[in-house]
Amino acid sequence: MRILFCRKLRLATALAAVLVPHGLGRACVMPTPPKPVEKEIEIEDFGPDSVDGKHQYRVSIDVNLFGHGDTLTCQCGALLGASPTTGGLPASIQITGADLKVYGLNGSTGEYEYEYEVPELESEPFEMDDDLENELEGMDGAIEAETGSAFSVDLDPFTTTVLGPGQTYRLTLDIKVAEEDIPSIVNVPIQFAAGSTSPLHPVQFFQGYHDTLTLATLWPSDLDHDGDTDGDDLGKWSTGFGLNASGDIDGDGVTDGGDFLAWQRQLGNSPVAGPLPSGAAAVGAVPEPAGLVLALGLLAASWGLRRK
Repeated sequence: MRILFCRKLRLATALAAVLVPHGLGRACVMPTPPKPVEKEIEIEDFGPDSVDGKHQYRVSIDVNLFGHGDTLTCQCGALLGASPTTGGLPASIQITGADLKVYGLNGSTGEYEYEYEVPELESEPFEMDDDLENELEGMDGAIEAETGSAFSVDLDPFTTTVLGPGQTYRLTLDIKVAEEDIPSIVNVPIQFAAGSTSPLHPVQFFQGYHDTLTLATLWPSDLDHDGDTDGDDLGKWSTGFGLNASGDIDGDGVTDGGDFLAWQRQLGNSPVAGPLPSGAAAVGAVPEPAGLVLALGLLAASWGLRRK
């Protein structure tokens, strides 16, 4: 398991691909054929929603997109089962949207990044489909779902664009959950499905991908939510020092020297999947001497400004 950030979280859990029929003719979104590479679920973290305050994630998996000669309905969705730790799911979690996007491999980082929307879906986006959700829950092999969502879109005949080297189609699902409920989304069963109304390719569950979902929580010292604890977070702490709780790391409701010590202990850490370990504020890398001198200098300067 690896966790990477570039203003968004990418949680990748690799499993070997499993053979899935895919070459039967016309279809919309289907599982990718097996390749000599590992398959991944990727999770992007977009932070709190400015409207409802819920935390926003995007889950994506590689898929195939096939052109077709008839007007038909493309379908997709996902089911979520009960958390093995809590025996249920928080009521706040929702799968709010679906899309099909093209991602490309960034040669400098070795990571896949969003490039553009699939043209056929720019004017006809996926819409929520409650009937399809009920169909998924009743299909053979379906998990016992606590919640789920399904989406569909009617498409006219089209021919798929040939992708370039390093490009891939990705089915993306948008998920929202209340901040306080994020630690309970650990190893939650998840089941992806896609297909179409074509009798050649009815909707089916994907095989070959990791079948549980974990939403990663941030270290409290990651004040700017960019995935690590660094000097930028110290700057946010300095801005709030003695004025408000914007730099509160240790949870006491104020921004003070205790939060600086917590930042120092967590310096260099990246987030962990699931709840933070007990006493996380006291766990972390010790900063290098030069970094510590700089940090103490900023602390002294900030203290001096607050006293004037």
